[in-house]
Amino acid sequence: SQTSIRLLIDSNQVPKIGPRPLYEGNDAENPVGTVPRGEVDALEILDLQGKRRRRQRMLRANNSTSVIIAPNEDTHNNLNVQHQRKNYAISAGEGWQLLHSYGDGCDGSLSSMASCGRISSNSCLLEGHQGSRGGIWGSKTTGWLILHNISTENGFIALNLEIGEREQTRRTLQESLPDAFVFEYAVDSKITTLKGPEFLEMLQQPVPGIGLLVVLDDDTISEAKDVSVTIRVEGCADDEECQFALTHVYWS
Repeated sequence: SQTSIRLLIDSNQVPKIGPRPLYEGNDAENPVGTVPRGEVDALEILDLQGKRRRRQRMLRANNSTSVIIAPNEDTHNNLNVQHQRKNYAISAGEGWQLLHSYGDGCDGSLSSMASCGRISSNSCLLEGHQGSRGGIWGSKTTGWLILHNISTENGFIALNLEIGEREQTRRTLQESLPDAFVFEYAVDSKITTLKGPEFLEMLQQPVPGIGLLVVLDDDTISEAKDVSVTIRVEGCADDEECQFALTHVYWS
């Protein structure tokens, strides 16, 4: 998919595609989607049957997908930055995983794969559901996640983050963070360190499950500029205590 976060991730960190489907081939006829004899067929009225048949033919003809990986450059793997009178070497971490995703072939488009949703966690394998809330998951042991070539024209970049369990409210998130929790992000050569209270103050949660962190808001930028963003967490007792995911990157 052309909108996948993996297109921004350092080539040494690109995680593997989501889980393989439980089975291949065409689905059996779904009785829920079959119009009983003598009943009105809305698809026929709207002339969508032909479009659906053309879609099925396209899916059969296009039964393979490709993954686009961002090019690797030496400068992407080691950015020397300075913050609070200390020198840091930002290097690509290891162990970042793609979780809760159906894969690139499930984007809801006309050519989207018919095998979407055929995973063990789905209770209805015939549904062909296209949507999933996938994310790039890490913890204190995965180090920095490096994102390249975010082309901003208006100096704005925001990240959507999930911390710990999904659908957390601000109160439950505050209670779940350890006292030593630290979130760090760097925009190009500048590192910002946020302790727990500072992180919660900056994190915007318009609804449960959505956590927007604005990492760049610079109205002096008036032309296109490629920006690199890196993120990591620190100060956790174990991996499970501070699991977090990057699910979306927004920029303008």
